[in-house]
Amino acid sequence: MNTTVTSGGSREPVILDVKELASDPDLGARFSESAHRILADLVRGGAALGWVEPPSPEEVSEGVKSVFGRCLVRVG
Repeated sequence: MNTTVTSGGSREPVILDVKELASDPDLGARFSESAHRILADLVRGGAALGWVEPPSPEEVSEGVKSVFGRCLVRVG
């Protein structure tokens, strides 16, 4: 989960839209890394997500890019 440190020093979740993620390559890469960790952990735990073995970071990154692209076309 992406978090930000507030002026009080606490960490809070940050909700971003696809335009924000697509406009910042570093942020998009961190999102893909986080998505990979979450999906790999779920698959290792037996979640029925379509993978027998955890997906590779590249596979998740390509999936995220594909979804971003479709969302950006719809958002315009």
